[in-house]
Amino acid sequence: MSNVLTFDIDWAPDWAIDDCIDICRAGNVPATFFATHRSTTLGRLLQDPSFEVGIHPNFLPGSSHGSSSSEVLSFFRELVPGAVSMRTHALHQSTRIFSEVLEQSPRIRADVSLFLPGHPNLKPTLLFIGAQRPLIRFPYWWEDDVASYTPDWDWRPPSPSSDLRIFDFHPVHVALNMRSMTAYQRLKAATGGAFSTATRDDFKPFVERNLPGTATFLKELIERLGADSFTTVRDLLSGIEESERPVG
Repeated sequence: MSNVLTFDIDWAPDWAIDDCIDICRAGNVPATFFATHRSTTLGRLLQDPSFEVGIHPNFLPGSSHGSSSSEVLSFFRELVPGAVSMRTHALHQSTRIFSEVLEQSPRIRADVSLFLPGHPNLKPTLLFIGAQRPLIRFPYWWEDDVASYTPDWDWRPPSPSSDLRIFDFHPVHVALNMRSMTAYQRLKAATGGAFSTATRDDFKPFVERNLPGTATFLKELIERLGADSFTTVRDLLSGIEESERPVG
C-alpha cells in the first residue's frame, strides 16, 4: 500500500501552512491538506497540482462553519468546490452526518475520520448509508498531538512497510516542533487561540528547539520512507475506483 501525509489546517496562520508546504516540496512528496478557512495560502494550494485540498468541517455546536450540518456542508462546497475528501474536525462524526454528506456533497467520496493509531493491515472500507453510492473510508495511522500523549513515543519515524499508513499533522504543531502538548497549551493561552493571525514572533517563545518533535519527525519520515512511497488521499481513491470498474 502507500503512505499519505495529511495536514489538518485548523485555522493555522499562512506562514505555518507554507512551512509545511516547503517541507513537502523539499522532499518532493505530495500531500493532502484539509482546509478550514479562506486564506491566501489556500488559494495557492488550490492551484498547485502537487497537493490535494480536502475539507475539515467542524460539525460541533458553535462552529464558525455553520449552525447545522447542511450549513457546514454548504460552506465547504463554496470554499473548496472540487474537494473529494474530508476529515471531520475533532473527528466528530455520526451516521446522520455521513448520510448528509452523501446526499448534499456528491463530490465528496472519501472520508479520513477514523483513527486507529499504530494498527496493522489498515484497508479502506465502503460505507453505504441511504445513498446509491458509498463513502470510502480510509482509516489513518498516526497523529502528532496523540503521539505527544503516547508513553515512550520517541519521535523517530517508523520503518518502511507495505501497509497503508496515513499520517496526520497540524501546521501549528509543526511550527512549534511540538513534542508535548505543554508548548501548544502555552501558545494557546498567550494568543487566546487566535492562531490564524499569530506571527512567527508570537510562536518563537514556545518553539521546542534542539530536540526531536513534530517538525523533525515530518522531515525524517519523508527521508526514511522515500518520496516514491507517498501519495494523496485523492490518488488512493482513484486507485480504488479504477479497481472497482468492470472489465470488458
